[in-house]
Amino acid sequence: ITNQTMWNRKLRLEKWDWEKKFWKPADVAVHNRPDDCWVSFNGIVMDLTPLVTEYRNRPEVLPLLAEAGKDISHWFDKNGNLRTYTHPILGTNVPFLPHGPIPHLNDYNLP
Repeated sequence: ITNQTMWNRKLRLEKWDWEKKFWKPADVAVHNRPDDCWVSFNGIVMDLTPLVTEYRNRPEVLPLLAEAGKDISHWFDKNGNLRTYTHPILGTNVPFLPHGPIPHLNDYNLP
């Protein structure tokens, strides 16, 4: 199982049945704290509070907190996979994450 698959599974497991509800950006924006962390992406609103709580003392949670209450669609391609780029030193595809690695992506051996 790839780390990306683990990330996608984790998100699906924590996703509430919110696809049927309409959320405005302002609704998501107020959930911008470690104890109440929502994001939206590709038309889905996610409560990442359990994931943030699990990783509360680890650096991997910082990118999520930096985007808490915001839309992170730019992190994903049209298929819902994390965007990647070819790392100039490693020469391999690695996730493109503007604020650094996120939970469940540790095994990419990012520099």
